[in-house]
Amino acid sequence: NMILAGAFDSFNDLYRENYVENTNNNESFLDLLIKYGQNFQLDKNLQTNTLFGTNDVIEIAKPKQPAAVELWSDLDRLNKERDLIGVFISSHPLDRYYAVLHDMCTATLDSLQNKEQYANTEITFAVILSEILKEGISKNGKPVGIVKIEDYSGSMELAMFGEDWSIWKGFFLKGNALYFTARVEPHKFRPDTFELKISSIQCLTDVKEQRINFATIIINLNTLTNNQLLSLQTLLHKNPG
Repeated sequence: NMILAGAFDSFNDLYRENYVENTNNNESFLDLLIKYGQNFQLDKNLQTNTLFGTNDVIEIAKPKQPAAVELWSDLDRLNKERDLIGVFISSHPLDRYYAVLHDMCTATLDSLQNKEQYANTEITFAVILSEILKEGISKNGKPVGIVKIEDYSGSMELAMFGEDWSIWKGFFLKGNALYFTARVEPHKFRPDTFELKISSIQCLTDVKEQRINFATIIINLNTLTNNQLLSLQTLLHKNPG
């Protein structure tokens, strides 16, 4: 669990995937490491308990580091962290869409706990779909779906019924990053409360690619250092475009 959550990420040239990937003997590198440690301690104890107390050292072959393996996606890695620890540690799945969340969203899931403040207005917000809680047919024969969505501020359950669920359910895949446009309207049967009426859903990747065409970097020349210039130059070379 510590490995999957990133506790050993500081070791050079070893990734989380290396420990759990099966080797040629159909054993994981982690299994080989544990066996090595057990055999090392066993031989060490045997040496100290010999009749003549000799100090002969028996070399035990160390496990060979596994060859390069296919790395997990960022989302898979982060989901393992959250499943084991309860929170994202190394980063957040929405980090790559920071510009969209910062400049193109008018609401967060935390602020939507008080929908009245957005009454009869159109809002936009971006989330990660973390879980599909329910999908089926309601008592009156209409399709229904309940999903769990989350952003930096928190999480909430989103229920959709009838035609709404039929139209949008294709977007609801676990781990999908989504951009919602919705209107906050009085509830159809409870006019004293408000509900979200979804008008469009887009993948955040599409929004980022289609609507963000450039970025402006503003730097104070009076505080600019050579190290900062070198870092900026390195980043631009590593990320062309």
